[in-house]
Amino acid sequence: MGVTLWQHLIASPSTPDRLVDDLYAMELQRIALNMQISLTHSIARQALECADKMSQAEAVYLRRVHHGHGVSIQPTTRQEAP
Repeated sequence: MGVTLWQHLIASPSTPDRLVDDLYAMELQRIALNMQISLTHSIARQALECADKMSQAEAVYLRRVHHGHGVSIQPTTRQEAP
């Protein structure tokens, strides 16, 4: 149900009073779900962009290591906690 339809149902005198609270709760759930979907989509897009940039960085690094001037750049690794 979209915003316009929801507003029409809430404003309509033909909508029984006993449904108004439920319609309101459903609208809040719809808004929250849309936000969650939007956030998930944004995070997924950012993750894909990050993976692409990391892949590009790795390709540049590997070209340097394998075809460079004898200088090897060691990638930093995170130390695991004891």
